[in-house]
Amino acid sequence: MRYPPIILDAELGYSNWLKVRKDKLRVRGEEKPYSYDVVIPGDGVAVLPFLGMDTLLLQKQHRHPVDKQVLELIQGGKGRFEKPEQAGLRELLEETGYTADFNYITEFYPLPSILDMRVHILEAYNLKKIQEPTHNPLEDAEIIQVPFKQVLEEILAGQHKDSALAIAVLNHYARKT
Repeated sequence: MRYPPIILDAELGYSNWLKVRKDKLRVRGEEKPYSYDVVIPGDGVAVLPFLGMDTLLLQKQHRHPVDKQVLELIQGGKGRFEKPEQAGLRELLEETGYTADFNYITEFYPLPSILDMRVHILEAYNLKKIQEPTHNPLEDAEIIQVPFKQVLEEILAGQHKDSALAIAVLNHYARKT
């Protein structure tokens, strides 16, 4: 769109752990204002943790919104004033019990047409187990070790649907080849 809409009004329609903002827009060439809902879950962080050079530490869990078992990165929310590396360390520690050194890879917008959300992707190296994971009852994850090459091949074959996993693995592969 060469001419972005003008926001005439914005009000909070719903607020809990995520928010929904109801915008009224003036769109070029349209007489009436246009209603547009924006979901605001807050920013997130996703960690691609390496146990050694060729093995990933990933989580497999049932995700209620899609009603499927999903293989995914270690991931979660990023506090408003939290740096991505701080959030990555917190999530890695909570979900796996490991601490690590981090390398910032990239950020992406998972669905910019309706989500006001940015996901930061980090690689984690030099993992050290320092505690047992703390579990959220809605995140009954199985932490598994998977060869990087296997995950790459499965992503290319369309077996995994988590966008952060695909972006992180493909980005890592592209930078290493």
